[in-house]
Amino acid sequence: MVSKGLSWCGIAPILSLSQPESRHAYYEAEVVIQSHLMNNSPLYTHAQNALLNILRAEIPVNEPLPIQEDLAKRLNTSRTTVHRILKAFKRSGLLKNQKGSFVMKRLVFKKDYLPEPAALTRREMVERSLIEKLVRQDLRPGDRFSELALAREYEVTTVTIREALLSLSHLGVFSKTARKQWTVVAIDAQMINELMDLRILLETFALGRYFQKPSPMREAFIQIRKKMQECAAIINQQPFVAPKDFLDLDKEFHNLILGAGRNRYLVEEMEFIYFPMHSQFVRHNEWGQERFKLAATEHITILDAVIAGDKAEAVNQLQAHLEHSRQRWLSSSPDILEKLRG
Repeated sequence: MVSKGLSWCGIAPILSLSQPESRHAYYEAEVVIQSHLMNNSPLYTHAQNALLNILRAEIPVNEPLPIQEDLAKRLNTSRTTVHRILKAFKRSGLLKNQKGSFVMKRLVFKKDYLPEPAALTRREMVERSLIEKLVRQDLRPGDRFSELALAREYEVTTVTIREALLSLSHLGVFSKTARKQWTVVAIDAQMINELMDLRILLETFALGRYFQKPSPMREAFIQIRKKMQECAAIINQQPFVAPKDFLDLDKEFHNLILGAGRNRYLVEEMEFIYFPMHSQFVRHNEWGQERFKLAATEHITILDAVIAGDKAEAVNQLQAHLEHSRQRWLSSSPDILEKLRG
C-alpha cells in the first residue's frame, strides 16, 4: 500500500499538543490531521506571523491574550494550530502562563517572525482547505459535491479541483462517483478492520526489529515509561481530571515503536492508516477515566517488557493493545455498532 496522497505534506512525527478536558475524540482527530498542515507548512507560518501582528498591535506586556477559540476564528485556522503557536511563544519567552491563561511576557521582536515560505500552488491550497473542512466537520461522511461547485467556491479551474481530490482520495476520505461528482467516504467496519490489520502488522514488525539492536533506543523507552507512569498517576486521582497531554504521549509512544523499526516509511504509512479514521470519528467518544486507565496500563505493560528485553511478551502485549484499540474504533460509531448488532 503506497501513501501517494501524503507526499505533498511532508509527514513528520507529531509533536506535543493539548486541549481542554473534554471532546478528546475531536482533539485526537485534530492532532493527526494538523500534522499534515503544521510541519514546515506555509499555512502554519502565516498563522504564526499573523498572530504576532495581533499581539504587537493589541496586547500590552502583562496583559492576557484572548481565548484560543477567538484567536482561531480571527486567524481562520484551528484551535490546535493556535495552541501549538502559543506553546512555541511560551518556549521563546514571549508569553507566560498565569492563572490558566497565556499572558504577554515581553514585546514582540523581529526574530519572533518566521520567514515566509514560497506561496502554495492553487492545488495545494485546495487540498489543505479540504482537510481543514474535514477537521471542522464542514464535510461529513456521505456529503456529496461537484467539481464545478468547488471550482466556483475556490475560484480555480475544475482541473485544479480534480487534481486535489485525486490526491486526497488516496487517503481514503473522498471517492469519485458519476458525472464529476464526489462523496465523503463513510468508514465502515470492514475498512476499520483492514486498517487495523495493517497497523498491527507494521507496529509488531517494528517492535520485533527493535530487539535486533536494542541499545541505541533503550533509554528512549525508559524515558517514555517515566512519562507514562506520571500520566497514570494523574489519571488515578480523584476527582478525575483528564490529563491534557495523554494523547500526545500516546502518539509519542507509538511513533517510538515505529522508529524502532529503522524504516523511514513506517511513520508515513501509519499516517495513511490514521487519516481516514480520525478524520471522521470526531463527534463521539468523550474519554472517561476507565478508558484512560486501560490505555495507560497497557502502554506501561508493553514498555516494561521492552525494557526487560522480553521480545515475545512485548510483541504479544502490543498486539493485545492494538486489538483493544480496534474494538474501541468499532464501538466509536453508532452507525457501525448498529450494523454489527444487526
